[in-house]
Parts: sequence; C-alpha cells; structure tokens
Amino acid sequence: MKYIPVIFLIIILILPAITLLGLRKEIGLNQTTEGEILFFYGVNDYRFTFLSPKENLSSIVLKLKNISIRNSKPVSFSLLENQEVIRQLHINGSNIGDPDVVRFAFAEIKNSKNVKYSVILSSPETEKNEALGIHTNTLNNPVIITYHIPTSRLQLISGVYKNFVDKILADKIFFITWIILFDSIVFIIKSIDI
Repeated sequence: MKYIPVIFLIIILILPAITLLGLRKEIGLNQTTEGEILFFYGVNDYRFTFLSPKENLSSIVLKLKNISIRNSKPVSFSLLENQEVIRQLHINGSNIGDPDVVRFAFAEIKNSKNVKYSVILSSPETEKNEALGIHTNTLNNPVIITYHIPTSRLQLISGVYKNFVDKILADKIFFITWIILFDSIVFIIKSIDI
C-alpha cells in the first residue's frame, strides 16, 4: 500500500510518453476562429498564404461549405511554393458537406518549417448559384489546421512535457490545487494502510 502514491505518480508521468509513441501526426498551424464565409466558383478562386510552423507538412484541413449540398462539380486544391504547384488534389463537390471539415492529405514535404506556401481553391465548372464557401476569420484568413509528421518521437515527447511544465508554472492556482489533491490522496492511502 505504501507504494501506491509512487505508482500513481509514475503513471501520471509515463502514460503521456507511451501514448505519444503511437502518434503519427502532430498539429502545426491551428486557426479555428470563425468570422465569415467567402465563396469561390467559376473564375473566382480563393487564395491564401500561410507559414508552415513545422517540418514534414503532410495535410491541410479547411472548413468548407457546400450549401444544401447542391454542388457536385470538380474542386481543385493546389499547394504552391514560390508560385510553383508542388501538390495538387481534386475532389468532387458532393464530398463537401454543409459545412464540412475537409482534409487535403498529400505526400509529406520534408523541409517545410518556416516556408511560405500559397493555396488555391478553385472550381471552374461551378456557377454562382452553387458556389462553394470557405470559413474564414474576420481578417479573411481561412479556418485552417496543418498536420505534420513528427521528425523525432523523443523531441515530441520532451516538447509535450516542457509545455506541460510551462503551463503548470504559469497557472499557479492549478499547480497548488494539484499538489494539495495529490498530497490528500497520498495521506488517505497512507491512513488506510493496515
């Protein structure tokens, strides 16, 4: 019984590391604040740029809208670096919901950290009455999440622990509450010891 607090502490500290070993992708850019919807159709493309925060960019998730799921025309996703198309994907408009989070997955881009990319969403066959929308914030930047393949599992695990420690130290009330609860559990377990 006297080893239960130690086992409890080991589980709290080691379980996240074990969980992270199975992680195949990590989030990079994460902009989820919504403001309005901008539409693209015909010759009216939607274009934006972003800076990749990490290496090994492998997919981009955008929040799109196909009003009443009327559109079943081809939609193109083009990823450009220095005005050159490096990845291009095509989907059917009927695969986009009202609204829907759409993942554009592609072969990973190895040296993507701090590289500025452009994205073009287009649907040349789409007419104005069946336009597709993209959710944006108030500055017309898209609701976007980027995913990256981790370069090193150890670096990923150490980063998670470092962020955890930084957050605990930044939130002193949480830290003090956590210590009091942990000490209470230890005290209760020791008092039950027969």
